[in-house]
Amino acid sequence: MLLLFLSCTTQDPITAEANSTQSTVSQKPFQNFDKGQKHPPLPENNPIWDWDAKDFVPDFGWFGEHSWMDVRMRVAGHLSAAGRDKARIYATKEDWSAAAKAYAELGVILAEIPTASSGTSKEINALLALAAKRDAKTLNSIATQSDFSKAKGTLYPLRLQYFALARKHANSIDVRKEAQTLIESLNALPTSYPKLDISSFKDFHSRHALRIRLFEAYLDALDPLTISERWGYWTADEIIRQQQSLILACKQLLKSPSDEYQKATGNPILWPSQYLSQKTQDLDSSTEEFGALPTGDSLIDIGSSPGPKGIGDLMKWGLADKEHMQWLSKAAHDITSPLPDDPQKSMQAYRKHIPFLEKAKHGSRFYNVKQLRNATVRQLARSGHFMEAHEVLQDNFPLHNQDWACPNREGILLAIDGRLLALAEDPSAEIILDKAIESGTTFLQHVDEAEQGKRKTPVPPVLKGMKPAHPPKNTGNHSHKNHKGPKPPKR
Repeated sequence: MLLLFLSCTTQDPITAEANSTQSTVSQKPFQNFDKGQKHPPLPENNPIWDWDAKDFVPDFGWFGEHSWMDVRMRVAGHLSAAGRDKARIYATKEDWSAAAKAYAELGVILAEIPTASSGTSKEINALLALAAKRDAKTLNSIATQSDFSKAKGTLYPLRLQYFALARKHANSIDVRKEAQTLIESLNALPTSYPKLDISSFKDFHSRHALRIRLFEAYLDALDPLTISERWGYWTADEIIRQQQSLILACKQLLKSPSDEYQKATGNPILWPSQYLSQKTQDLDSSTEEFGALPTGDSLIDIGSSPGPKGIGDLMKWGLADKEHMQWLSKAAHDITSPLPDDPQKSMQAYRKHIPFLEKAKHGSRFYNVKQLRNATVRQLARSGHFMEAHEVLQDNFPLHNQDWACPNREGILLAIDGRLLALAEDPSAEIILDKAIESGTTFLQHVDEAEQGKRKTPVPPVLKGMKPAHPPKNTGNHSHKNHKGPKPPKR
């Protein structure tokens, strides 16, 4: 059986059966350092990292997953992120009908993705599709001034109550009593969520179970009207932040409609979103921020999409390497200290330090480069310098080597880019988000072809001392046998 240290997903190694059609690479025998520990060491070099697929690889194990259904689940998350941001561009402009339509289109795309008969991928895909349909109804209710539909969850139903009160308040109806009751309900919510600790997993399976809990909480708490996520990992603190934004907005409902602050903020429905946008995010110049192992899915560790923390420890230039940490500490300081005042100086520091990592000879340097770049994007975005963050993000292109082991890597980067451009109020944001959606749906079509045996190359090389990988003939849990892949939205 093949045990691959997959280059990008940073998940547990995956087993796959042998295929005699694969080529071999003359290298040193592969050594597997994974002994079942929570953070298996990643070797300094891995011969597989020298292979540049340059295209979609028809092997689910290559992507660090147990089935094609699990690969689809990952891409569904990417599509959801891009589709939501597209809808929220319209909502921010109070084009409620367009936002409702965008959410509805997203719901259709997500609903068309094949799901397993049971398991993590089925649950997460269902959560994403239902949330998109839920938000389409919410935005349609705002657009048509109709009653809000009932919704499941903890925080989201309270958000709908706020929207209803905000509408009445805008029509000069006294809602102070109801607003006070809503504040009490919001204050009664939990203040901590230990089961949502993004490091609280033991192995691959518990990691996916955690992923389900994170998606449930994320979809319950998120703001459907504006892009208000933090930059970095999504944590349970976001629930508290969203809760507090609703409490602050409710307190404004207790005041007179002639209040100066209310005149300045416009539509009361957007008040919680405005509170969220007013809060700045602290910068982080720690060596862990700039040097910890990144996730394969950068939407998770850059764009605050729900997901567990990356697993694994670098054997070279990892957090335990004191000498490298000294270099990294200076690089992180040089990049972060000019912010928020001088983003150009921050970018100059990044350009100065990144070549040192790129010119290193060890194969795992990819992770060092990726994390420094990701951290720089995060700090620039946290400082509100979205176009500068966009510029640094472009250094990920063209895709190469380990990038091809990330499911829908191009779509991930385009989704992040679209969000940065949207926050920068750049008119190309919607175009980039459409490209992100198209990239994801194309990737899913490739998955269908691979699953059906219609796509058989490129094939990962076989390493000395290892048996080759093999894409499955049939996963046995495909619920849409003649599925042709979801279609991207019409432009």
